[in-house]
Amino acid sequence: MNPLSDAHSIAVIGSGSWATAIVKILTDSNKHVYWHVRSAEDKAFLQTEYRNKKYLKQLQFQPGQYTVSCDLNEVISKSKWVVFALPSHAEEVAECQPVFLTLGCTEIKNAVLFKNQLNTAYLRIGLSTDVFGIEYTGALKNIYALAAGIAKGLNLGDNFQSVLISKALAEMNYFLNAIFPDSQRMIYDTVYLGGPIGYCLFRAQQKQKVWRTHRKRCGP
Repeated sequence: MNPLSDAHSIAVIGSGSWATAIVKILTDSNKHVYWHVRSAEDKAFLQTEYRNKKYLKQLQFQPGQYTVSCDLNEVISKSKWVVFALPSHAEEVAECQPVFLTLGCTEIKNAVLFKNQLNTAYLRIGLSTDVFGIEYTGALKNIYALAAGIAKGLNLGDNFQSVLISKALAEMNYFLNAIFPDSQRMIYDTVYLGGPIGYCLFRAQQKQKVWRTHRKRCGP
């Protein structure tokens, strides 16, 4: 029997923007979601207004699409799959823009089963068993984006930015191979390359504002 045949089998842990986006993906795929939030206030709002009052406020859910609870044990006990939602580009999912995601799982057969539950026109999903590589890449991209933002705040040119990103990717490859070697890992695959490039190129402006604010307050 398909372990996801039970309609009440998928839990989402978290109430941030990415958790909200994942709930959207699942409900758009006609799946019922057990949604865990920490705040009783957030729970009440989701139960009465059917939207997240803090993140992706424009997303309007419908009654019956999810069951929200502050009891983590309850949510997990009623679910066969649990999704821990961490920060990502949730706003593009909210707008139903074409999005490519990578689903990391140590067991590829489980990844395939879960992938089959996410059936939306705007979503494409790749699979990977390199869970450690994915997690470390997700952390490193923020460091590289901060460096790119500082460079932009210093008005350094495109040449410097391109060298910075190239060196950052080389360092990321060295780091991953040093702490968790994987002969199947291709560092130029989207699961590794997509995040750092996206953050360095398109989120650098946000980091630039942080750097300029720091310079105003603390000096050069």
